[in-house]
Amino acid sequence: MRGRGVTDSALQRLIELLGLIDPASATWLTEQVACHGSDSAALAHALNAPRMWGGASSVASQALNPHTAATVEQVREFRQLMAELGAELLAGEQPNSDISSWVLAFSNWNQSGI
Repeated sequence: MRGRGVTDSALQRLIELLGLIDPASATWLTEQVACHGSDSAALAHALNAPRMWGGASSVASQALNPHTAATVEQVREFRQLMAELGAELLAGEQPNSDISSWVLAFSNWNQSGI
């Protein structure tokens, strides 16, 4: 989201890491960035969706995926990037109600070394 806390390179890294964890979610996120990347408001709206932060099939929930090719360090980096993205979205208008819980969980897990 250009000009804000989460850079294009951070989103691209998030997509790369997600590709190791859940390729289908990586494809979805790639499509969102491609479709809305030039419009910060539209991209924020897309990244605020339940597909990103909702239930068991959300992008956020992929941090819990036991069937992953990602290393522990890559999963921690994924959680850190998701926490940064979530914090940015929380500062915007009408954030998804699940974001604050995920940001807290990601931060706690990374701090505890899980």
